[in-house]
Amino acid sequence: MKKIDPRRLVKTGLLTLLMLNGAWSASAAGGLGKGAIPAWVKLRHQQPPPADCVPNPSGLEYLFYDEQVNVSGAEYFSHHAYQIVSQEGLSEGAEIKILFDPEYQSVTLHRLNVWRGGKATDHADAGKFKIIQQERELSRRIYNGECTALFFIPDIRVGDVVEMASTTRGRNPIFGEHYSDEFTVSGNSPFREQTIRLIPAPGRPLTARWLGGQPRMMTEQRAGGELLWRVGATPAVWWENGAPDWFPQYPALQVSDFSSWSAVIEWVLPIYQLPSSAGKLLREQAKKFYAAADHAEARAVAAVDFVQKEVRYLGMETGAGSHRPSPPDIVLERRFGDCKDKALLLTALLRELGVAAAPVLVNTSWRGRTDELLPGTNAFDHVVVLVSISGSSWLIDATADYQAGARLADRHMGVYGSGLVVRTGESGLTKFELGRHDTGGVQIDERFIIKDYHSPVTFTVATLYRGQAADDVREEFATLSREQIARDYRDYYSKAYPSLRMTEPVKMHDDTSNNTLAVVERYEIDRFFESKQADKRKIFAEIDTLYLHSYLPRANSQGRRSPLEMNNYPRSVSVTTRVEFPDAWVVGTTERKTDTRWFSHSVSEHNVGSRIVERQHRLGVKTDTVPPEELGEYLARRKQVLDTSGVRFTHSQPPAAERVLSPKALLVILVVALGIIVSGVALVALVICKATRRSSPPPLPSENRH
Repeated sequence: MKKIDPRRLVKTGLLTLLMLNGAWSASAAGGLGKGAIPAWVKLRHQQPPPADCVPNPSGLEYLFYDEQVNVSGAEYFSHHAYQIVSQEGLSEGAEIKILFDPEYQSVTLHRLNVWRGGKATDHADAGKFKIIQQERELSRRIYNGECTALFFIPDIRVGDVVEMASTTRGRNPIFGEHYSDEFTVSGNSPFREQTIRLIPAPGRPLTARWLGGQPRMMTEQRAGGELLWRVGATPAVWWENGAPDWFPQYPALQVSDFSSWSAVIEWVLPIYQLPSSAGKLLREQAKKFYAAADHAEARAVAAVDFVQKEVRYLGMETGAGSHRPSPPDIVLERRFGDCKDKALLLTALLRELGVAAAPVLVNTSWRGRTDELLPGTNAFDHVVVLVSISGSSWLIDATADYQAGARLADRHMGVYGSGLVVRTGESGLTKFELGRHDTGGVQIDERFIIKDYHSPVTFTVATLYRGQAADDVREEFATLSREQIARDYRDYYSKAYPSLRMTEPVKMHDDTSNNTLAVVERYEIDRFFESKQADKRKIFAEIDTLYLHSYLPRANSQGRRSPLEMNNYPRSVSVTTRVEFPDAWVVGTTERKTDTRWFSHSVSEHNVGSRIVERQHRLGVKTDTVPPEELGEYLARRKQVLDTSGVRFTHSQPPAAERVLSPKALLVILVVALGIIVSGVALVALVICKATRRSSPPPLPSENRH
């Protein structure tokens, strides 16, 4: 199921603006043309107001942005103007993009002017636009048929004002007469003025709700059956990293003519209606599952495994295909489909096996917060399946290719939080509890073997992944080369141990029955112990808790608007570190615990025998986000944990005359000494020999006598 932005994308300059994706009639479909402004539009600006904008990082400032929707007429009108205020805005300001679906939409261009010195240059020539099919979701194996009308304004300069007006007609027929939409207010450029005008269809009143807070300079009017919102000057709002996907970085106005969630169910039920009887291919496949197992859950797991792994993910989401699933028999025959196709196929197979099942619409960003959205056609972006056997229910994702486990509980995706179950009798959203697949975490065992304080240290890491963590690593091993995996693993530990080198290939053991996956890494670390600058007789080694940095993210708390996402929620992690010394190393038994609203952490240290020190860390993430008003306290508690969780081992070396040398060092010294002795004896013999020789001058040359 394609996540539908309620308006089609019109990109002018740095701000990305969304145009209507309603269900306008397919008869209006076509492409891009030029024409007059519709009579129902109330034009608020005959031309752009005087511009005296100051430079800003985006390079653009919007003088006005006016949006108007005639719901019953299936038309969306947009009129806006922006000034290019610095060189940074030249490229974006000159690029005009209009996205539309040619199956059911057409675009009429009314104005495209460049104002300079009070005079306008007209560029509203539809013939100069290039129509391209970009398929923006191709990397996700989704084909939606969208086209982009593209034009680059020539001779654009700093100080120019670009004015554009257009109307989009046509919406997806899958929505029938229903209308849901969302209007984004503000962006990463300043706005002087924004207006939103809606003309509802007769007898279909609209409900409105602000997401991300109502703008401060905003007025609302309801008169003559119309709705009008005016938003005054708004500064640029910059995107904050580390925020959860559901958080509205920019204020957004939701509107919908659905009165309740039950009305959405009533709309979607016919779309997911299964045939009265299954096709031959589907019946034969179900018989195989039935014959291969002796109880309902095992048959259901076989069906889940088949749809997840044997039916590849590929979405052909053009037109009504954005929301209507393909018939299960067709999906089974061609062996591909998107989330809604695979969900309906799995539902059909399970019902054929006598197992209760129903599709469930979920929102992968809002999850358990979906009830904060208005009921509407655009409230969901994914489809899963609710499976029920003997009073127990599990939420199964048919697109989870790398799941494993012999029990349905091993595959339950309660992390989606809530959803709309598509079956008769449902009246609202259903909440889902977390299960062991969601909370299954990571268990890390680290071993350091120190032969002496100068030789390389043997370092072994054995990691056991459970549940969703196992799924993630299983996908990693399936999609990356072993060389890349080895490099990634080595680079991770090299942050703490720069001289680390891998001595064996990474080994992996996959227990698909229990959905656990074990990984073993083996390294050697040179120069594990380092000397202190102040006292060369003392050497030390540090062991860091790298996992804490990834499980406890950080962000700047100064002036932050958005919550911080705890992206490992609800998983837990435990790390046991054993250090084996060449001699006795005694530590006291200690334990520290930290419990906060956002996480819990404990660390303990003790001896295992006289030469082994063991440290155990346990971390549990307790919430999915940290509110911005709590971020300062969270970061302070995080720092306390990080500052006290590492460990340093210090060893005092004996004076040089007292140090015990290794056998290899002794052998080297013995060979060198023997060489020196032999050389000395030879030299003495040579000297004595020379001293005992007769010493006489060479004979004089003979004289030639004549």
